[in-house]
Amino acid sequence: MIKLFVYGSLRKGCFNHSYIKEKAEFKRIFYVKGTLFTIKNKKYPALILNNCKKNSSDIFTVGELYEFCENADNPEKIFENMDKMEEYYGENNINNEYNRLCLDIYDSNYKKADSAYVYVYNLENPLLKDSLENKIENNDYLNVYKK
Repeated sequence: MIKLFVYGSLRKGCFNHSYIKEKAEFKRIFYVKGTLFTIKNKKYPALILNNCKKNSSDIFTVGELYEFCENADNPEKIFENMDKMEEYYGENNINNEYNRLCLDIYDSNYKKADSAYVYVYNLENPLLKDSLENKIENNDYLNVYKK
């Protein structure tokens, strides 16, 4: 099984959900350690890992966990279209808008439950350094998403 945690435009009811809607099975709501921000002139959010921010404690972002069964032995095939959308060009590529990382995910009691792939905003990309705007209320993209 390949698992993907989504927190932004890939969530149910959001404009990019079609990338996973019929390819993966929704499991349930989970959390990752990180903070969500709006991005200047964009309609999708940025997840910034807690360890990237000074003086941050455990802040959790809400999202949905999906499992892919088809092509489970070939993650690159599963992520091919999403990687293009997320502008992920490969591991450690400075030009990535998002990095695809395998992170711990947490249950509603904030206890480690599993691990999954997550697209994390790449602040190492020099073009993105000043792109963050506001922290998203309760670290839940659905609080700012307008259909």
